[in-house]
Amino acid sequence: MKAPSADVSAQHSDATCQPKVFTHKDRIDRLRCLAYGLASILIVFPVITLAGALVAVIGSGGENPLAKGLLIAIGVAAYLFLIVFSFIFAKRRFNDMDLSGYSE
Repeated sequence: MKAPSADVSAQHSDATCQPKVFTHKDRIDRLRCLAYGLASILIVFPVITLAGALVAVIGSGGENPLAKGLLIAIGVAAYLFLIVFSFIFAKRRFNDMDLSGYSE
């Protein structure tokens, strides 16, 4: 009696997986989740810090409320970007663990 077996030889040795960064439908492994999360923090936090520093400088003079409001909007938008992509990465990570990314 012979045990069943499958052909596990590589069909395409040059085939690699390149998941898309800005999608919410694919799976993402641990290392990519960590790397993408860290990269998003390293991109967004300097923007928030710079916007906050400029608001403090412009706000002390009080001459241009439009610029102050614009900088606050930029900081809030950057923070919302970080929150949205954190949830997307979490959902993709759940998909990788064969769990639902949405509540059931």
